[in-house]
Amino acid sequence: MLANSKHIIEEASLQSSENGIRLEILRDLENINSLAEKWDTLVKASNCNRAFSSFTWYQKTYVIDQSLQALVILAYRNEDLVGILPLAHHVKYDQLMFPSNLCDYSDMIIKKNDRNVGMMLLNCLMDLEDHYKNILLKCLRSDSNLTNAISSHLQMQKYSSCFSQITRFNCPYIKLPSTIEDFLSSKSKSFRYDIKRKEKKAAQLGYETVLLDPHIFPADDLPRHFLRLHEARLGEKSGLVTIQDVRAFISATFPILFKKGTLLPFALMHENKVMGMHIYMLGPDGLAYWNGGFDPEVSKLSPGTLTFMAAIRHTINMGLTEFDLLRGEEAYKLKWNTNTRILSQFNSQNKTAL
Repeated sequence: MLANSKHIIEEASLQSSENGIRLEILRDLENINSLAEKWDTLVKASNCNRAFSSFTWYQKTYVIDQSLQALVILAYRNEDLVGILPLAHHVKYDQLMFPSNLCDYSDMIIKKNDRNVGMMLLNCLMDLEDHYKNILLKCLRSDSNLTNAISSHLQMQKYSSCFSQITRFNCPYIKLPSTIEDFLSSKSKSFRYDIKRKEKKAAQLGYETVLLDPHIFPADDLPRHFLRLHEARLGEKSGLVTIQDVRAFISATFPILFKKGTLLPFALMHENKVMGMHIYMLGPDGLAYWNGGFDPEVSKLSPGTLTFMAAIRHTINMGLTEFDLLRGEEAYKLKWNTNTRILSQFNSQNKTAL
């Protein structure tokens, strides 16, 4: 708890009142929980990922790490919630951070192009700096609201050295055309032949790749199927199945996001049995592949290829333009991508003395 947090809140409110913006800092999860509906409404109006920036993802993160204390900076214009900076205080390291390492993109939540609110949230964040050992914010896109606010801030020159690229976590992605035919025509002849052959073989053997429907498929069963298939594919190599708190997070989060339509599971089905599954998170411009798994007995069918194609078709049919493969440039991703997004992190300890 900050010794003079009351002073900070009052000072922020006074500064923002000239612009009709009021700031508030909340640290109590019970009070934060009351914002759930307004939080998700703002996410829908933003350029943030609908799952990673959701209230559910933020709230359930505290299942994983008990050393985290909630800290959320809110911005109001009149009585409307127009900005959220969802942070956590890591007690062990005495740092402010985004709470979840499981989301590939982190950001402040504001309406598209509402940069004035972004600047006010950033000012409040910088006011908190002296009360913590450092501010460490990871997984920032170059076009994120927070990156744009820092880049535009006239007083942020001393923080220019705080940015560093995280090259080991590059994110391949595809800019999609308006039709699946145009997408396939952009690929090589051998690529198209391989897709056609694999889809034909799967169909002949009675396999079908479908987007699961929360009105039909029991949402509470989704985590169990995902973890079973993920473990079948990777075993102990994956922390998603070996770390109990992460399993608990998945079990608590997936059913809610599935019902809300911000988490989309594509499954390889055979005689009503789930043999493979890919999880996609809904972004403002398209779908983002988060993780997956499959039963070893279907490995020769290339379930990853089948679910990628089903998800790409769905993305195009939704009128969206991006298929994001998220963090990691694994070989299986690189044969699909047309672009690469480099992530950065902000570490206030690296600031330059002026």
